Amino acid sequence: RWKYIHYVGYDPQLFDLEADPDELADKGTSADHAKVRAECEAALRRIVDPEAASARAFTDQAAKVAALGGETAVRAMQTFGYTPVSSGD
Repeated sequence: RWKYIHYVGYDPQLFDLEADPDELADKGTSADHAKVRAECEAALRRIVDPEAASARAFTDQAAKVAALGGETAVRAMQTFGYTPVSSGD
């Protein structure tokens, strides 16, 4: 029923897929949904440590950018086989 989205450093997102299948009403910061949000976060943390996974992902991304010649070189490429780095915008 619930779709929980967790990005380290950002507010969580929570959608009731039964009542809102188009995911238009984010309940991620709703006080009325604190219990289900906590249950979803606990389930996530039983599977993975989000902070550790995020740190590994950013470290891996930085290594790939460096191996390709740095951020300026990557931005100048037409294709390089990796998810593009953020423009910082």
